[in-house]
This record gives sequence, C-alpha cells and structure tokens, in this order.
Amino acid sequence: MIGIIKRDLILTFSDTKQRVFIFFMIPFLILAIDTQRMDWLYFMIVVSISYLLILIPFYYDINNKSDSMVASLPISRKEIVIYKYLGVFVYLFISIVYVGIYLWIINKIGLVDVDYFSLSMIKKAIPYIMLSMSIVFPINFTFGPRVVQIANMLIYLGMNMTVFRMAQKAIDGSPSQVINLLESPGFLIISLGIFILSMIFSIKLYENKDL
Repeated sequence: MIGIIKRDLILTFSDTKQRVFIFFMIPFLILAIDTQRMDWLYFMIVVSISYLLILIPFYYDINNKSDSMVASLPISRKEIVIYKYLGVFVYLFISIVYVGIYLWIINKIGLVDVDYFSLSMIKKAIPYIMLSMSIVFPINFTFGPRVVQIANMLIYLGMNMTVFRMAQKAIDGSPSQVINLLESPGFLIISLGIFILSMIFSIKLYENKDL
C-alpha cells in the first residue's frame, strides 16, 4: 500500500502544472466562495483538496494508458483496488495537514481570517468523502478517459453545490437533513458500509476489465 501511495504522490507532485493548480486551489476557493460561515469554507477546501489528491493519479493512469504497466506489477488487481480505497484516508489526512498549514500561514500573514482546523467539520468530511468516492471509484475503474473525466467533473460540481446549500442552510439557522445526517454517528457507520460495498463492487469490475 505504501508503495502505491508513494507512486501516486510522486505522480501528483512531479507535474509542475498539478503543483501550481493545487497550490492556487485554496486562494481561489477563498476568493470565489462568498460565505459567512468560515467553517463550511474549511469543509469545502478539505474536501476539494482530498478529491484532487485521490483522483489525479487516476487521470495519469488513464491518459497515459498505464493500467497495463500497473497490472504487470507483482500485485493483484484486487489489492490495487483495496489500496486505492484505503488510500482515501491517507489522502484525507494529508489534505487536513496541508490545508491546516496553508490556512494558518494565511491567517498569520493577515490576508483573511479563516478557520485552519475544525474537528467538527473533519468529522463531517469523512462520511462525505467516503460516499463521494463510493460513486467515483467504480466509474474510474470501469470506463475510459472521456466518460471518467465528465463523470468526475459532474460529481465534483454536485459535491460543491451540496456544500453551498448546506452552508446557506446553516447561515439561515435551519440545518438541512444532509447536515443532520453528517453529524450523526450512525451515518458514519452507514457510510463506511457503503464504502466497503463499493470497494467489493469495484474489485469485481476491475478484475473483469480488459487492460
């Protein structure tokens, strides 16, 4: 698992364009999103950076048709899928650290007053990302570049629109059902269950895929 994650991180940060994109993603979101709830802005930034770190290696593999090379490694397709799913939690941790340091520096410089760590939002982000990846991973393990890119973009836009609505509901003082679900401990267990089922489904799809 460490080897695959190390490879994915090298692929992500070895590309200058990707490094620049990830670096400017946070100030772009801060400037683009007009919200009175800095905690929800933090939530969106963590989710967005996690989403990018998880999916950039997929884009690389698909665009460079490196599935065949990966398949030649001394590791089964089942293990590749499992490592990708487990990697979600690693990338989430990396995102929390990266975002925390980045926003802390912004706060210290005095550019903007924004939360740089929110445990309550991290607790909400975990099931949110697990559910999102439960949809994204089977698509990425099954389809070609064109379908995958369109699907990932639509899912990301849908994720952001949902966060906007949740933030607006929080501002209005009328939490939505989605917020209530994300705050429920039971929902975390349900999300984990869906995440595991998605992993099993992805294993079956990837094992039967022609590389």
